[in-house]
Amino acid sequence: MRTDRPRYPEDRSHPASVAHDAKRQQFRTWAAAVRASVDRIQALARQGREKEQALEHVLQSSAPDPDALRTLTLDRRARRLEIEGLIAALPTLDEIGQTSEVGGAARALRRPRLSGETAGFRLVSRAV
Repeated sequence: MRTDRPRYPEDRSHPASVAHDAKRQQFRTWAAAVRASVDRIQALARQGREKEQALEHVLQSSAPDPDALRTLTLDRRARRLEIEGLIAALPTLDEIGQTSEVGGAARALRRPRLSGETAGFRLVSRAV
């Protein structure tokens, strides 16, 4: 008979049950972190599509405003960079296990957010 498993499922103090519960909590923490990232990415993608539609509208006008074109282009790039940063910061299940806390998962996801102005300034600075 194996002794590494509890004899009764209700025996939650058995080391195997404790380890199983810890793994289950680790997975839940990881899944919550990924869901939060996906939600943020979807919101940024939606904003990017709106900016793209506005850009198309400006381009179709008889006299496109260069400042509006520049602003919309920089806004779209800033959103794309933020999405790429969120994707790069997605935690692996192993990373969540190392932190073993929800706060650690949240810290793994945090990246400095680029506002439209900040991102635009950085992009313009590189172009000059």
